[in-house]
Amino acid sequence: PVIDRLVRQHPLMSFHVITGDTGTLYQQVAARNVDFMLARISHEVAEEHSSDILFRSASVIVAGVRNPLTRRRRLELSELVDERWVLPLLDSFTTALAFEAFRARGLEPPRATVVTPSLSMRNRLLTTCGFLTVIHGFALAVPGRSPIIRPLPVAMPNTRRPIAIITLKKRVLSPLAEYFIENVRSIAKPFAKGQPEPARKSLRTL
Repeated sequence: PVIDRLVRQHPLMSFHVITGDTGTLYQQVAARNVDFMLARISHEVAEEHSSDILFRSASVIVAGVRNPLTRRRRLELSELVDERWVLPLLDSFTTALAFEAFRARGLEPPRATVVTPSLSMRNRLLTTCGFLTVIHGFALAVPGRSPIIRPLPVAMPNTRRPIAIITLKKRVLSPLAEYFIENVRSIAKPFAKGQPEPARKSLRTL
């Protein structure tokens, strides 16, 4: 949404975006390869970094739009343990939070049939093979042109974490980077004020 807004206002503006796990992004910020990172954080950032918390978001279990589970009005985590799961890397923050949610209900975490950092592969398995996966809840607010997945009506306890902008304390950002961050804050305001995340909205994850 931020990039969409800015390219409409400034057609000549360009962006260099790096994606990856949180550890990789911290390294990119520390090496000054990027101006800042936008990520879900689990603890206080290191002394050399500054964090600007935008809002807090929980994890969400999602399935392909044709999965019969999406037609249920309510589900319990115990009903999903034996489903087919495709998960990010097992040492990732996303997977760790998902496993924590199952253990909070007194359950063993589900066995991952497929483990892959590839978002496109996870989406493909959701839509064609009936798999389930876990994503950050704030991704449900991102509109998509081709709705392919839906969130399941199941609570994920103990997974709400801050979404923050991380920068180096002693680095002066460029005016363009500051302008981008201002637009991030503007778009994130409804979530900071407690606007509920859409529980049943279809979307395409980006």
